Amino acid sequence: MAQANVRAIKPEYDPYTFTDDHGRNADYSRDKIYVKSTNKHDHSETCYVKVQPGTIAQLEELIRRVPELRSRGDVIRNAIVHDLAYWAETLQDENLTNWLSTEMMQAQADMAQDELTSLAKLVDSWRTNIQIARNAGDKQALEDLYAQLKQQAEHIREPYSSRLLELTF
Repeated sequence: MAQANVRAIKPEYDPYTFTDDHGRNADYSRDKIYVKSTNKHDHSETCYVKVQPGTIAQLEELIRRVPELRSRGDVIRNAIVHDLAYWAETLQDENLTNWLSTEMMQAQADMAQDELTSLAKLVDSWRTNIQIARNAGDKQALEDLYAQLKQQAEHIREPYSSRLLELTF
C-alpha cells in the first residue's frame, strides 16, 4: 500500500463560501478525514455491518499507517461521509447536501470550541505552575517554566500565544 497523503483536520471555515456556485459543499474535501462519532450533545446511533473476509486486515493496516484514523469505526465513519458526499452530488440531492453541510458546520464549530477549551486549560495550567514556583521562590523552576512556555507559545495561535507569554511578566 502506498504511503497515504492525508492532512490533519485544520478547518478554515468561511461561512460565506460554504457552498460553491453550483450549490455543492465547497468545504468538503476528498483529502480530509471525517471521524466525528457524536453530535454536540454527545448523541450517536450504532450501525453494525458484516464485511468480507480480509477487509478487517486491510482496515487494521490503514489504521496503522494513517494516524488520524485510530479505529475501525474511524475508517468506516470517514468512508460513510465520503460516500454520502459522492451520492449527494451524483444524485443532486438537495436534502442530503444540506444535511451534510449542516453536519460539517456543526463539527467545525465543535472542533473550534474544543480547541479553545483546551487552550484555555493550557493557559490556566501554566499560570498555576508558575504561581507555585513563585510562591516557593524557586528561581530555577521559574526559568525552566518560562523557557518551556516561550517555546510552546511559538506553536499556538493567537490570542493564546500572547496570553501564555503574558505569564512571563
